[in-house]
Amino acid sequence: MARGNEFFYGYTYDYESYEKKNVPKITVLGCINDPDADYSFDYFWVFKHDESGRVFWGTDRGCSCPSPFEDDHFTTPDDTSFSEVTKSNLEEFVKELWAHYDGADSLQDEKREAEKLVREALA
Repeated sequence: MARGNEFFYGYTYDYESYEKKNVPKITVLGCINDPDADYSFDYFWVFKHDESGRVFWGTDRGCSCPSPFEDDHFTTPDDTSFSEVTKSNLEEFVKELWAHYDGADSLQDEKREAEKLVREALA
């Protein structure tokens, strides 16, 4: 998973280079972390499964001890703990995105970019 406080978008992660086998290739459309997190994390993550083109999202927060999303899985688009974004639930997803980190003005550009990339991926 993406790490750090930066916003990652349009970057393709090749998990085979991380010595994992049979992990699907994905393109991260957005990975936002609360910039005020101190020894903790609060991620909002959106990605596209490269083979199917389907888009998924999830959130995770915790102290610095566990890894983000370590309790989640993505084996295939039909075997995942992440929520799928579709044209029919796009507006619901957008509300979730903008409600997350409510009041964090420093993340407005990241949210706008993530929304734009998701809309483009679903077009």
